[in-house]
Amino acid sequence: MVYTALLQTKHVDIDIGKSCRTKKNLPHATTLDVRDHCLCLAARRAGRALARRFDLAILAEL
Repeated sequence: MVYTALLQTKHVDIDIGKSCRTKKNLPHATTLDVRDHCLCLAARRAGRALARRFDLAILAEL
């Protein structure tokens, strides 16, 4: 039952807290560089995409 309730939400917030955020603005080029070179961000994106596929498959069977 709990998993079904989770599937009905539109997204899952994986933000670990406000303490990890920075107050200063980074240049756009820096954000693109991190996006393109950070393995952990790529792994998280791939994990979320895979989870969405599983969620869709499970919802189709219900």
